[in-house]
Amino acid sequence: MIPAALLKFVPGGPQLAMGVVLVAGLGIAGTGLWFKARSVYLKQGRAEVQVVLDRAISDHNAAATAASDAYRRLEQALNARIQEAQDALFKERAASAKVVVALNRARTERNGLRDQINAYAAGSGRAGEDSVAACRDRAQALGSLLDEALRVGEESAGDGEQCEAGVRALLKAWPSATAASAP
Repeated sequence: MIPAALLKFVPGGPQLAMGVVLVAGLGIAGTGLWFKARSVYLKQGRAEVQVVLDRAISDHNAAATAASDAYRRLEQALNARIQEAQDALFKERAASAKVVVALNRARTERNGLRDQINAYAAGSGRAGEDSVAACRDRAQALGSLLDEALRVGEESAGDGEQCEAGVRALLKAWPSATAASAP
């Protein structure tokens, strides 16, 4: 305790000492309460942060799942288009093979027709016995045949140009390897 001699020299000393002790006690108790409240607040704050973090993670996972599903649907659609294009290419190649066979057959017939025209133009070996009228008839028939061949050739060239233009447009529109690999 406080010595009595000291209390005699300080008027109101005991009240002052009691006030200091009371203020110190309240300060210690208040500090303890403050630390306890801070601890509870931090725990509560951590829990709130965890709730917000869990919500953000679930939102991110939902968005990632939605993006993955959208990508999967896009990939399936592109694969379907590729398969359709491959099927069309296979059919076109089969049709082209038929055309090649028909062209070979036509070439064989053409060669036979050329031989017949040459024989006709030569007069089948009896050109010396033909009259002038027969030669003129033969020349007129050959001229008509040549005109028809030139007309058909021009039509075929025009059709070929149209087909080639279609192929060029198709190749230009076809997705390239670099476009397919772009994200």
